[in-house]
Amino acid sequence: MALIKNIADLKEHFPISADFNLNGIDPYIARVESEIIIPNIGQDQYDDLNTAYNSGTPTANQQKLIDK
Repeated sequence: MALIKNIADLKEHFPISADFNLNGIDPYIARVESEIIIPNIGQDQYDDLNTAYNSGTPTANQQKLIDK
């Protein structure tokens, strides 16, 4: 359940090369989500964000959180 699911999302925040593979950092994304993001925003809020992100329907406020 990662909030960063593709290279385009990652490129918005970090300079990466064209041959970058997201699979190499998936474990780190999951770790940050479980150790930092979820404890700070709560599991329910995280689940709501993840559902909205996956369905392509985040509210403006949810999108601000996702961007951060």
